[in-house]
Amino acid sequence: MELVFLDLNPTGDSGDITTFEAGLYRDDEAYGSVMGTITKVGSLGEGARTDREERVLTAIYDLPGGQISALGISYYYEGDTLLPEGEPMTRAIVGGTGEYVGVDGEVTTTRNPDDSYTHVLRLVN
Repeated sequence: MELVFLDLNPTGDSGDITTFEAGLYRDDEAYGSVMGTITKVGSLGEGARTDREERVLTAIYDLPGGQISALGISYYYEGDTLLPEGEPMTRAIVGGTGEYVGVDGEVTTTRNPDDSYTHVLRLVN
């Protein structure tokens, strides 16, 4: 996976963006790719987590037959560029193209000990 960090707010943390792109594999065979952005957000006020930074993730899963879009919040330890190891993050599937038109559901992403990621897509039509 390639991570690219963009510091769009040199006077603060809010607005910093990381872009990413990685191949996807199913049963050890290439199966598409995932790409997107992770945007660090400022304080969200009452109810915000104080032990972690909140970042908004947008991801596109480019799969055989179409694309699936996901959107949601991820929690990172301050200053980390990778998700906390072994802590699943679940985000909403907000749409799709091709074979995935009208799909919704959720995607859960977990960082593995070798810094690879497991993505589990639960699709609902």
